[in-house]
Amino acid sequence: MHLRRVVHRFVFLVLASFVPPVALAGEPCCAAVDLQANNAQDVQIQLVEVRRTGANEITVAWQYINKNKAPQQLAKGGQGWSDAYRLAWDAEVLDLATRTRYRVAQDQERRPVAAKHEVGVGRQGISVAGNRTLKTWAKFLVPASVTRVTVTIPGAATPWENVPIAQ
Repeated sequence: MHLRRVVHRFVFLVLASFVPPVALAGEPCCAAVDLQANNAQDVQIQLVEVRRTGANEITVAWQYINKNKAPQQLAKGGQGWSDAYRLAWDAEVLDLATRTRYRVAQDQERRPVAAKHEVGVGRQGISVAGNRTLKTWAKFLVPASVTRVTVTIPGAATPWENVPIAQ
């Protein structure tokens, strides 16, 4: 049974490395909002794209923009394997028409289907370097009938409402 899980994980990682999860568009779809978490200074979150990537699947891409010269912590570490997924851990999309919340999709091992980020030395957390941008993404299982969503990213000052899902 253990070997089977290892093979499944290997196949998933190999496939994920060949297919980029999202091609970030040239222009972000939505305005940037302030990050209100971890005492970050001069950091904004910008929703880049919400795109249908499968019949019942969407990919949401966003970026953290550090306008400060110093590195800024985006998420704390110290929790274990989940630290690498902390930026997407509590992200949600909401279909306002049906009042249905969708959480980040999970793989067979119940890990998020989302970008995995380096946690840093000593499990300090995820940071963005000074005057740099960190891009990330997550997948959500959303029915094909849904055409607009509200996107909530942890730490964002406000959600992005009524965002159309690009095809």
